[in-house]
Parts: sequence; structure tokens; C-alpha cells
Amino acid sequence: MFLPEVILGPPGCGKTSQLMSLFTEELARGVPPERIALVAFPRAAREEAMSRALKRFAFAASRFVWLRTIHSASFRLLELSHGQILDERRLAEFAAQHGYELTVNGHRLDALDVEPMAAVGSTRDDALLFVYEWGRNNLLDPEQSLSRCPVDDISASQFRLFVRRLEQFKREHGLFDFTDLLEQVLKRGLRPDVDVAMIDEAHDLSPLQIAVVEAWFASCPRSYVCADDDQAIYGWQGASPNWVRELAGRSKPTVLTVSKRVPILPHALAQRIISGNDDRVVKRYEPKDKIGRILRMDFAGAMALAARSTDVFVLCRNRIFIRGVANELAERGVPYLVEGWGGRCPLGDERLVRAVKLVLALKRGEAGPFPSSAVAALAHTVSTTCGLVSRAAVEQIDARKGQGSFMRAELVDQLGLVELLQRIESDAPLSVLDKLRRDDRRYFEKLIATYGTVPDPSVVVTTIHSAKGRERELVIVLPNMTRTTHQSYLRRGSNHNETENRVFYVAVTRTKDTLVLVDPTSRRNYQFPTFAFAEGLL
Repeated sequence: MFLPEVILGPPGCGKTSQLMSLFTEELARGVPPERIALVAFPRAAREEAMSRALKRFAFAASRFVWLRTIHSASFRLLELSHGQILDERRLAEFAAQHGYELTVNGHRLDALDVEPMAAVGSTRDDALLFVYEWGRNNLLDPEQSLSRCPVDDISASQFRLFVRRLEQFKREHGLFDFTDLLEQVLKRGLRPDVDVAMIDEAHDLSPLQIAVVEAWFASCPRSYVCADDDQAIYGWQGASPNWVRELAGRSKPTVLTVSKRVPILPHALAQRIISGNDDRVVKRYEPKDKIGRILRMDFAGAMALAARSTDVFVLCRNRIFIRGVANELAERGVPYLVEGWGGRCPLGDERLVRAVKLVLALKRGEAGPFPSSAVAALAHTVSTTCGLVSRAAVEQIDARKGQGSFMRAELVDQLGLVELLQRIESDAPLSVLDKLRRDDRRYFEKLIATYGTVPDPSVVVTTIHSAKGRERELVIVLPNMTRTTHQSYLRRGSNHNETENRVFYVAVTRTKDTLVLVDPTSRRNYQFPTFAFAEGLL
């Protein structure tokens, strides 16, 4: 039986720090890093743990062999190549072969830390894929998935045909999807050869993922589970607080009680939200010693506040709402970043940013050296038909891409970019980037007019699910929901909807200072608990 030590940590109480301390203790005992597993479901949790490990421990990253997501660890155990994964390109091939309309453009299929297809997706065929994955994560066969699926209006015959076709496609091409990785390690009895096991963000695990970690680590001499049942927000893929509650009930858990992040007022609202849930471990949880602020604003006011701030999350319940936020921030000339798919994000395109920054450096008369990657980015953002960059010059630049750098004199003498430099030195330097979309060029021009350069993003636009585990000084929460999410919310009753309570509990506890609740723009929205509101005070 899997009998780990359980650490319960509400938001900001330092669950990952606690695991890093345990990691330190194990290394001090003489356990090599290769014999310690620290796994999680969300990629963000793995990246945070790796970042902290590299800062704290004097080991090369390559020695943290089992500091991975569960899917990545399974991929390693199976000794697969990346070409064997059913990625975006191969799924698009499958869809084209059978005439399915699947949302694959701009959607990473391994981005399992975000709600798939913005809670089922934008097409009916997306729903077929969602139910296929949902059922397998819940350890159900296709027929059981059909009978229990959380999606309405699924045709049984179409679903069965979809499953047969997709599984045949994977067999014919020797491909594995991300759920296959977990199923295969269970089937083959593969497990990491470790002495110590740590599972972070354990409340996020689906029944399939729970089966995997229990099979992997039941015989480990020491194992630790770090979780907060109140933050179990991946219900769409089968995660629930029940496993964590059962583990906590087998032995007395360690409870981290004081938040180093959440101020008094946002903490009070969070407690009102989560206290409506019955399915939870009631635990002591105190805020940090700071009042903080809660503001109610309309959308325009919230975006104006984001534009004036430097450390901001804008959190959406469903990914479909990111587009409107991104468009508004772009129009205002705010340096922002969209995580994942869902909205335009010029600062997220590294090639564009390199090209624009190089144009500015050349405009200032800098002599170099300029990285070859930046010169290549510039060359590929200028059309060879406009007479400013020749095909021969592009070929020379590409031959050196990623190797060395160019001086300004080389751009003129070797590549013949005289007219390009003359245009850059004019009053509209970005006009040379004729492959740049007009609205993106306008956006970069606004940034340059305000900041004199291309600044780092000050605002991150993402989903509540993707933001879990992280924090910002200012957190702006949009309560709007898609029709599918809202229907599920209403079916459970807005006063007793434990899933959505946990989601918005996570949202409001991302703030280190100010929380903004945006006025809903649709009747489909989450209803925050009623509270007396005056100048940001509960």
C-alpha cells in the first residue's frame, strides 16, 4: 500500500519550498539526485521545482533525472523518440484523413496543465477527442466513457467510430498520445529506480495518474505527497480532492498554516469562497501580515490599471476570453504576454522581437556585434521582393544562423544591405519589416513610442488553471464563463458548486497585494460571495 507522508499547504504557504527542504535532507543523507524522484502533473510545477533545485543544489541539471512531469517520466521509461508522439502535426494529419474538424493550430497537445479546448472545444469533433481522453484518464473504457461523459449531445456511433479510427491511426504509424504513455508504463510494469519519491501538486492527479504514481512508488523507503485539496481544479480530467483526503486520513498530515503571499483582504474573500465546500479537509490557514486590496472594476478600468502596473496576471476562466483581453492590451500599447493559445501575442514571437530590437539598434547607429539569430530574424521579416534584402544575402545569413555574429560593416560590405540600413535610418524604421502584420507593427511602434525600446512583458494573460502555483502583485480576475462551463456550474447549483469554488479560490489567491474582480459582461459568470464593499475593504 502507498503510505506517504502527507504535507497539506494552502496557497502561498510554501509547499514547494517544503519539498526542496526535504530534497536537501535526502542529499545530506547521501542519496544521489538520480535516486530521488520529484514528479507532478502540471508542467508549471515541474519547471518551478527544477528552477529552485538548480539554484539551491550544486549539481548539473542532467543529474535530476526524475525531476519531471509524470508524462515526461513515462516517456523516459518507455525510451521513446519525439517522432513517436501524436503531436499537433500528426493529429492534424489524422483529422484531414478522416474529415474531422479538430482544434490543433496553436494548441500544444502536451499542454496538459490547461483545460483542453477551453472546456470541450470549439467544434463537435473536439468534443469527441475530449471524451476519449477524459474517459481514459478516469480509467474507463469507451462504452463507460459514453455513459458517464460530462459532455452533452455526443453521438454514440460517431464516438465509437472516432475511437476506432484514432487508435488504428496510432497503431499504423507507431504513435503514442500522452495518455498512452501512462497506460503503457502501467501495462509493462516500468517504474523509476529510486529510493525517495516526492509528488508535488498531488491534488491535480487523475485516477490514471494516481494509479501510475502508486505503482511507481509504493515500495519506496520514503515518499512524500504535497497537496492542497482546496486547489483540486482539474475536475475535467478526473482530479478530485478525494485521494488527498484519503491519504491524509491514513496518518496525521503536516499542515503548513501561514501564507507568505496572500494578504488579509484577498485571504478573507478566498475563505468565504472555499468555506462553501463540504468535500474538503478543514485546515488552519492564516494570511500574511499585510492588508492588501480588493477592487471591483469594469473591463476598461481593469485594463487601464493593468497598463499602469508592472507585475500583473489577467486570469480568465476559459481560454476563449483571452482574445478580448489581448486585443485590448495591444490597442493600449501594454507590454503583455499570452501564455499558450487563444490571443494575439507579438511579444511571444521571439523572432519578431529579435528583428524589431535589431532594427532599433541599427537605427541608433550601433556598430555591433549583432547575433546571427537576430540578423536572420530581420532578414526573414523583410520580403526579398522589395529590393532591400537579396536571396543571396538571406542564404549567407542562414549559413551562419546560430553561429557567431555580424558587425554593421559586414551587413554593408558582405551582404549588400545598404538600402535596408538607409530605410531603417528614416523616420519609420519598422516599415522595412514588410512581412510583419500591420496591427503587430502598430503595436511595436506604440511600445517604442512609450518605452523607447521593446520592453519585457509586465502583464501575463492566461487561464486560472495555468496560473496555479504562481503569483503576481496585481491579479485581475474575469468571471465570465463559456456556455458549457456555465451549464455545468448551474447544474450543480451556484451556492454549492465545489468545482468552481476551487477554481476561483485558486484565482483570488494568486495575488500578493491587489485583487481586481472584473464586472461580468455576460449572464454566464461565476458568482462571488456577497460582501460589504467600501474602498477595497471587506
